[in-house]
Amino acid sequence: MKMIISHHQSIIEKLKSYFKYFEMMTIVQIFTSSTSLICASYVLALNYLSGELNSIQSLKVLFTIPSFSFQLFLPCYIFGNLSEKQSSIIFAIYSSNWTEMNLKSRKLVLSAMKMNNANQFNMKMTYTKLICMELFAVTIQRCYSILSMLVNTKMKSE
Repeated sequence: MKMIISHHQSIIEKLKSYFKYFEMMTIVQIFTSSTSLICASYVLALNYLSGELNSIQSLKVLFTIPSFSFQLFLPCYIFGNLSEKQSSIIFAIYSSNWTEMNLKSRKLVLSAMKMNNANQFNMKMTYTKLICMELFAVTIQRCYSILSMLVNTKMKSE
């Protein structure tokens, strides 16, 4: 049990340093990927509206949209998965028969629970928004809303 807890503590320390190094980079990647997705979709929509959908430029733009979507999806999936795994570890420790263990083991499990509750590491976009699959869905919805607004504005100006 001691070995598992010490191994878990080392994982938490590595997770802390990982989040420290990659937090700002991930936020910038999500922002640039969503902005690029909006721009590429807008160019494709303009080409469609002007009847030039079969041009080489349209094909190039069309093939970049999945790339930008994947760049947006990947960090959301990875950090959402990390958050779920961390929650499952906490649940597994709590679900063990720790009440039936000897006093030394109960103290170890209790300290592990305290450590996990004190070290809730989640990659966050803001103080309240976690980087997870929900953020991916919300970002795609907002990209679509912005694209729709841009296309409607362009159509009204013509």
